[in-house]
Formats: sequence, C-alpha cells, structure tokens
Amino acid sequence: MKKISILLTLTLFFAVRVLYAQMGTAPGTEVKRNLEKELKAAELAAANQLKIYTIGVGADEMIVRSFFGNRKVNPSRDLDENTLVKVAESTGGRYFRARNADELNNIYMLLDKLEPVEKDKQYFRPRSELFYWPLSVALALVAFISLSRVRLS
Repeated sequence: MKKISILLTLTLFFAVRVLYAQMGTAPGTEVKRNLEKELKAAELAAANQLKIYTIGVGADEMIVRSFFGNRKVNPSRDLDENTLVKVAESTGGRYFRARNADELNNIYMLLDKLEPVEKDKQYFRPRSELFYWPLSVALALVAFISLSRVRLS
C-alpha cells in the first residue's frame, strides 16, 4: 500500500506542476504562494512517511528554426529546481534532472531500484488442454439420448 501511495503522490505532484505550466504560471513565477503549497504538500507526505522523488524534465538549450534563421532557446527556463530539491529532500527522496529521453529512462530504472514494487506471483497454467474430456462425454450423452429417442418413435 505504501508503494501505491508513493506513486499516487508523485502523480499528483506532477499533475499540479503540469497544470501550473498549462496555465502559464510555472512554479517559481508566483514564488511565495506556489512554494508554500508545494512545501505544505511535501510536509504532509513526510508526515505520512512517503518519499517524493522529483524529476526536472527539459533540455538546457534547444535550437529552433524559424523564418529569420536559427535561434537558441532554453525550454527549461521556468523550471524551479530549488523547489523540486526542497520537496524531495524534505520527504527523504531525491531530485533528478532529465535533459533527454535517455536520461529520463535511466532515472526510471534507478527509481525501480530505489523503490521496488512487489509484482504479482506468476501462475502456471497447464500447456495441454483438457476440455476434450468433458466435451466428448457431453457429445456421447447427446448422441445416446438422440438415438434412444429415434428408436422409441
């Protein structure tokens, strides 16, 4: 149950951050109000013994082609790494930075090692099908009943 809570907490935390980004008020733009909310959420998680692992996603710089030529932009300029670090450290988690898909994949593999999740036990099924036996008995009964009715009439 604890592992599921961690996943739900992470999902909720990232959903809030995505919502901020969609509204155009990325965390850090309204520093006091957002920081208080995020740190309060981290305190609640720590009080319930939940670890939050935060991940900052985005490249440091990116070249964008436009009609007037190429220009460098920083897609992560609104990323508030200080808040992500504070939230992670206050709950006993860690902050990770992913600049590309490979780094993000490596972070997920590391998180699987840090917080392993119990998998369902494997159940073994017979490889040979056994439905032929009851089916053949049922067909034999149907044939017997059909033949007995034909002989009686």
